[in-house]
Order: sequence, then C-alpha cells, then structure tokens
Amino acid sequence: MIVDFGGDGHPLVLLHGIGGSAAEWRTVAACLTPSFRTLALDLPGHGSSPHEFWSFDRALRDIAALELGDPVVVGHSLGGMVALRWGRANPGAPGVISLDGHRFPITDTKNYPGLSPARVVVDRDRLHDLYRELSHTVPRRKNVWGEIFSSLRHADIVESLPDIQCPTLLVLATGRLPGTEAFTDLLDAYGRGVDRDVTRATTIAPHLTVRRVDTSHALVAERPEEIAGIIHSFATVAVSNFIADA
Repeated sequence: MIVDFGGDGHPLVLLHGIGGSAAEWRTVAACLTPSFRTLALDLPGHGSSPHEFWSFDRALRDIAALELGDPVVVGHSLGGMVALRWGRANPGAPGVISLDGHRFPITDTKNYPGLSPARVVVDRDRLHDLYRELSHTVPRRKNVWGEIFSSLRHADIVESLPDIQCPTLLVLATGRLPGTEAFTDLLDAYGRGVDRDVTRATTIAPHLTVRRVDTSHALVAERPEEIAGIIHSFATVAVSNFIADA
C-alpha cells in the first residue's frame, strides 16, 4: 500500500521498519507536507503490500515503480537499510536518510570489538531467539521475518557506506530498547563496532553525515517531531543543492 500524505514540494518517500507499515509515519509526515510531497510505502511482506515475500531488490523496485523522478528516500531501521541501498543504486539522487538502519545486531563476530568471539556467539544466538519470539507478536506474511533475518545477517550496508555517492544522512540512536537489558555487553560491543566503522566511512566519504540522537531504536515513535525536523533540515538542503546542480 502507498499512503500519499499530500504536499506540493519535492517528492519524499518514507519507509518503515520491520513489522511496521506506511501508516506509522502520519505524525512525521504532517510536519513534512508543508515543504514536500510526502508518501509512505508498505515494504514487501508488510501491511497491504501485494508482495508476500521479502527482498531488498523487491523493495527498491517498489520505490522505482512510484515514478516520482528523483525522490528523497527516508527509512527507519529495515527501511533505512533500503534507503541506503537506494542511494548506492542511484548516485544522482538528491539524498537519502537512514534512521538507525545500518547493521543488524546479529552480525559477524568481528563487529563486536572488545567481546570474545565465543561470548559473541552465545549472546548473539540468545538475541536471535528473542527476535524470533517477538516476531510472533507482529502481523506477518508467511515466513517474512525469517527471510528478513537471513538477508540482514549476510548483508552489511555499513561496509558499503563509502560506495554511496549521493548526500547521505545516517541517524544513530544512542539509547536502548526496553527488554534488552540481558544483552548489555553484546549491544555495547555492537555499538562500538558500528561507531568504529561509521567513523571510518566518514573519513573517506565526504557525502556522508552522521548524527546521534538520545533515544532508543524506536526513535520515530518516541520523538516524531524531532525526527521530522532532522529529516526536513537535511532534505531541504539536499533538494536545494540538487536543483542548483541540475
């Protein structure tokens, strides 16, 4: 399903996270429509999407099918990973924004600096079990959660950040989701790994901007007006530069 929130400005597409839907952007979109034509899209396997199965390629094709020309693409969590892939595939895009959508917490042992690989494997498997339990509480299509977990575990967009040539904003949440207290050591190490690799990317990718926000991963629900302001500020400059360079 596509939700067109209206607005007459440059097109801006909003992509939700895993288990979400286009409708969750209403509060954020209300802050953006005075300046942008704002749309939200159900990702494959979510909401009213016609696609039962998940894939990044399918999500990218769905954005292209909107035929909006050169939209600014914004995503949260899983949607942020899609937005970054859109930027990589469209170097001439005006800009992309990822809201805490970068590396899946269940990843290669090298991405948890300061924690032994043996400990990582144990805690990582426990965290995966928690995610599987949570997946049963969210409406889904067939085995879409399993498909997503599998695709994320083996696809690290952080390592590809320097390959994205369009203006890119990566917003990192510095807080923790409730219920993850048992994974403090693992998630601390995971955060160190993200900071390490994102910092490395900024040294070689001048198009990349990183901003940290004191909220949990659920930043869209927790701070919708603040997040809308961040999106608006970045997108306004990105579109202005895009038009000037056209």
